[in-house]
Amino acid sequence: MNKMDGLASNLRTARRRAGMTQAELASAAGVGTGTVARLELGEMEDPRISTVRKLAHALDVGLLDLIPAEHTRPPHTDDHKP
Repeated sequence: MNKMDGLASNLRTARRRAGMTQAELASAAGVGTGTVARLELGEMEDPRISTVRKLAHALDVGLLDLIPAEHTRPPHTDDHKP
C-alpha cells in the first residue's frame, strides 16, 4: 500500500462531497489539474504541504481532514527537561 493512498482517498472523497471536478478544484486551489489527478491516484510520493493546504482551503475542509492520521506527528516533547 502506497503511503499516500490515505491522502488520495481523502482528497477524492472531499472533492466529490464538494461537488467539484478535478479541474474545478485545481482552479479554485491555484494548482494544476494534473497535480490534483496525481494526488488522487496516490502518485505524488511527497506532496508539498502548501499544495495540500491550498486544496483543503478550496474544499473548505481542515488540513487534517485530508492528511491521514498515520502521517501526522505528535507534538514534540522533551523528556530530558529538568
